[in-house]
Amino acid sequence: MKIFSLLLLFLLLPLFAFSQETGGEEKGEEEKRSSLSVFFGGTTNSESSAFTIGADYQYRISRLFGIGALIDHATGDIQSTIIGPTLFLHVSNFEFTVAPVIENSDDEWSPVLRLGVGYEIELPVLAIVPGVFFDTERGGERSVVYGVSFVFKI
Repeated sequence: MKIFSLLLLFLLLPLFAFSQETGGEEKGEEEKRSSLSVFFGGTTNSESSAFTIGADYQYRISRLFGIGALIDHATGDIQSTIIGPTLFLHVSNFEFTVAPVIENSDDEWSPVLRLGVGYEIELPVLAIVPGVFFDTERGGERSVVYGVSFVFKI
């Protein structure tokens, strides 16, 4: 329940702050700046692998940059959750991620730096973004997180 509450706080609070429409402009499909994505994949470190599920919110401040927040949870042998702010850099269909987040593993919080890249495939209703991410420390070890995000523009 604690994880769900943190997810709502970090993902929905920026949504309310940034999603206000400006003075009577019509919001076209191309102008949507906010997105919510759901991530499914895996996490691997030197000792084990685990199923990973996550979510992130992004607000595009320009064509090049986005800001937001993420949360993900690795199950199984790894058992850790990360949460924190994220900076997105968009170059063509590539999305680079830099996230100085915190991790909860064994009821201890520690800093983690996440660096990653994904490739956005636009579909009519959503975008699919396969990606790979490197966490400097996760559960005391460096980890690779890989999977697919399903992105919904809001």
